[in-house]
Amino acid sequence: MMLPIRFALALALTVLTASQSRAAEILNADEVLPELRGTGIKATVTKLVDPRFAELSYAEDRYYLDISFGKLNPNQFKDLHARYGGRSQVKYDAKRVYNLLDFLDPAMQAVANQVFLPKHYETDFYHDYVEKFDDSYAFFAIRKNGISSWTNCWNTTWEILKLRNPSEKHFMLYWPGRETANQVFNDDTRGEIVAEKEIQNGDVLMVEAKQIMLSGATMLQHTALIINSQLVFEKTDASENDAYRISLRKDVLKKYEEVFNDEERVIEYRRFGGSGKKPVPSEHFPKTEDFFEGHKQLRALTAKKLPDLKIQNLSIGCELGLGGGCDPLAVEAVPTKLIIWSKTGRGILSGDKADLERFVPLKGK
Repeated sequence: MMLPIRFALALALTVLTASQSRAAEILNADEVLPELRGTGIKATVTKLVDPRFAELSYAEDRYYLDISFGKLNPNQFKDLHARYGGRSQVKYDAKRVYNLLDFLDPAMQAVANQVFLPKHYETDFYHDYVEKFDDSYAFFAIRKNGISSWTNCWNTTWEILKLRNPSEKHFMLYWPGRETANQVFNDDTRGEIVAEKEIQNGDVLMVEAKQIMLSGATMLQHTALIINSQLVFEKTDASENDAYRISLRKDVLKKYEEVFNDEERVIEYRRFGGSGKKPVPSEHFPKTEDFFEGHKQLRALTAKKLPDLKIQNLSIGCELGLGGGCDPLAVEAVPTKLIIWSKTGRGILSGDKADLERFVPLKGK
């Protein structure tokens, strides 16, 4: 069942409360927000650290930014709303202290400054059935790796882009296969490459790597959404310590300079939507009956052994295997609905209580 609205609101209030009363490194606002010079808006850019970030491998991932604008006059509010995409539904209030998040996509507001705890389902019970009855691609993947439930960078980017379509309402939390995501983000019928000097709010930063075993073809490694020339919104990776955050674009680039050498690394910027372009697609999960077609016994066994599994939202995705092959991963997609909290005008997620409790607010200091 879907989570009662009161719990979704309580979760949102927890996130807001956790973001208050924090002290950390103050960055130069003119450098981070050059577009606001001369506007009279007094921004404060704070670099915050959560204790869980100590577990992350790269220094560039171990912070998140909180950007306050203070109180605004009506013209300043309209200016910021237009500059940062015009998609936010936050209203003007002369007494309100505004934050950059108040002007970003509702879907960004819903997940920002949190981590999402992964989950894994063991599937040892598949072994005897698959050996005896079926060793198909899907069942082999489940037997080999179990079933996982987690999110990552391109899931985040994909869902935020998708939710810019007013007809879309659901934020799906899952790992889209790397090959699938690579195709979507490189689809010229949906987006186009733009030069770095031309990037604007809403564009996507893509990090790709050339695959030696695939004749130099590139494969997607990371995505982030452009906020301005200096800032991006991203999920740093897929672990329990990787945050949904606002970060410095230069730090994303620096991290991947460490991960890939100059011959391997490819940086592109893409602009999705616009005249003549198709929208970013919704997810397409096989119907439960199709996934387990001809295997009702296995479906019943799976439902019995894994009662918490959303069996209707299973998908098989390809991770890049050794030698460039496909390492199939079975994943569970967690459905949530993006709604607007009337108290703040910000986007929040509504869904099953157990699913939303997997979001943990950051405790910056």
